[in-house]
Amino acid sequence: MDSQLISSQPTFLMPDLEEAVSIFPDNGLNPHYNDTLPEGRSWINQFENLICGPKMRAYLDNCDLELIVAFCYPFADKDGLRATMDLATMAWLYDEYTDIKDGQDVKEAGIIVQKSLRDSEFDDGSWLCRMTKEY
Repeated sequence: MDSQLISSQPTFLMPDLEEAVSIFPDNGLNPHYNDTLPEGRSWINQFENLICGPKMRAYLDNCDLELIVAFCYPFADKDGLRATMDLATMAWLYDEYTDIKDGQDVKEAGIIVQKSLRDSEFDDGSWLCRMTKEY
């Protein structure tokens, strides 16, 4: 009976991902990654320092969201890669910020982002507004 249970379990055949990405130069890593990473980290650090403690900053550094982006966009030019890297880290930072806030604060944060994107004159003096406008 045990052998019937084992054989009736669904199985999945995973593709050979290494072979799939080997057709790309550097296995799909965007060639601008090493030049763009320090620029993006320098920019986002000014905002991270406002809300992240050392433990969360270390997590972000070790997570390397930018590397994931560099593999997702292997053919992006340097400016395109930088924009997508910054967007990913902004989304992460926004998520971390809103995780520690209550519902009303989260709603206000969303409004700040919306107003910052829609109204070139809007400036409430917050780091969130500044980060969104700089992006």
